Amino acid sequence: MDANAVRQHIEKEPINQWAQRLGVTATTGHDQLIGQTLRIHGKGAFEVNRIEGSEIYLNGKERPIPISVLTDENGEYSAWKADGSRFAARVNVVTGNSGARSQEDRQHSRKPRQSTSSKRQLEHLEQLNKAGAEIPATDVKEINHMFLVRNPDALHRTDPLNVVFGFEMAKIAYVDPTGKVPKALEQPGIGFKEVRAFDSKKTDTQAFIAVTPDEKGIVIAFRGTTPGKDILTDLSVSFDDFALGGQAHEGFQDYVRGVKKLIYEHLEKVMRLYPDAKIFGAGHSLGAAAIVNFIGTALGEGVIEAAQVGRVVLAGCPRGFDREAARLFNKLIRARVDRCVNASDIVTKLPALLASVVASLLALFQSDAHPGFYKHIGTFAPNVFFDDKRRETSERSWVYRIWERIRSLKGQATDHFLDNYLKCGHRWLEEKGQLPDENVSQRLASGAY
Repeated sequence: MDANAVRQHIEKEPINQWAQRLGVTATTGHDQLIGQTLRIHGKGAFEVNRIEGSEIYLNGKERPIPISVLTDENGEYSAWKADGSRFAARVNVVTGNSGARSQEDRQHSRKPRQSTSSKRQLEHLEQLNKAGAEIPATDVKEINHMFLVRNPDALHRTDPLNVVFGFEMAKIAYVDPTGKVPKALEQPGIGFKEVRAFDSKKTDTQAFIAVTPDEKGIVIAFRGTTPGKDILTDLSVSFDDFALGGQAHEGFQDYVRGVKKLIYEHLEKVMRLYPDAKIFGAGHSLGAAAIVNFIGTALGEGVIEAAQVGRVVLAGCPRGFDREAARLFNKLIRARVDRCVNASDIVTKLPALLASVVASLLALFQSDAHPGFYKHIGTFAPNVFFDDKRRETSERSWVYRIWERIRSLKGQATDHFLDNYLKCGHRWLEEKGQLPDENVSQRLASGAY
């Protein structure tokens, strides 16, 4: 039975009856799907590796999918589990190559989901592309102008020095090529140890791990958006199962999977070498979403424990979890997260709240729309907020912060730039009297290391 025959057979009866029958007689006749290509709606095309019980294992996918989610090629049927409940994905049986798809193919595969986007989201996308085009790669020489100073005794609370250190780590993650990071951070006068950079060409993911000079911290930082890349992996309403529980943004998870296993290997090594060191996570934009997803996944898969996480600094982080995943993440390490927002940063508003509302309504009728909102992790309001004058104003009321975000709408794209976050952080350090006396270059010149 080829793919066309499968489609024709499906079309002869209602999909819920087909799904229920598949759940009951999952081993009858379905072995003939092995070797066929399935297109998972919005994800790509994958070849069937094997079928066990009522689950299909695909080449290139870590988790199996229920066989009961088959639909026709146009995705006109709702997908159901064998017990009659809705399933938040659609699978199309197709013919052809299961290899890489063109940009045109990827755009075509997303069309069914565009109904969940608003006109305002499209306007946001234009601003995001502008912001992404203007985010430069970090010249490795810029590290010499950083302070690279943190406060390991203040990991239990928000501290300006640790926030700025997090911004600097996020900026170092933008070094291109990423292979320059180890040599730069391990040089005398800087003194990081066990530095290793990761670069996945397949998912275009870059990250690095480094043990701090005092051996009390293990930095994990992910690169955010670079010119020519989408500032968000996927703006559509698209969730996938999250290792910690609940569901999380599918695109952000795919971004992390590109280097996850490699990071696990090195992280386990440095945790054995420095058992008392605490993890310090950092990221900007897509990198902020990535570090949150990585830490949540590592917690869910038992690679790390919550007590090993010291601090997580997020600059311009988009929403990335459903309600349950955010609740579980917050239950473990909410008090150790600094979610930083600069004025009216456009990325912190995405995926758009309106899209989440529409998705919740569509979930009543469409199987691939998740019945819930995209949510931030951490506090309801950002616990570090800079107004359009670069002043840290998190102690002021949430009404003031909302007004500031509305009042500074013209700067939505430029507010997202990491350099602007750093400028805000430096002013905050000055106001608190914590600005270090010397940067790396000055320490090297004076021999004060």
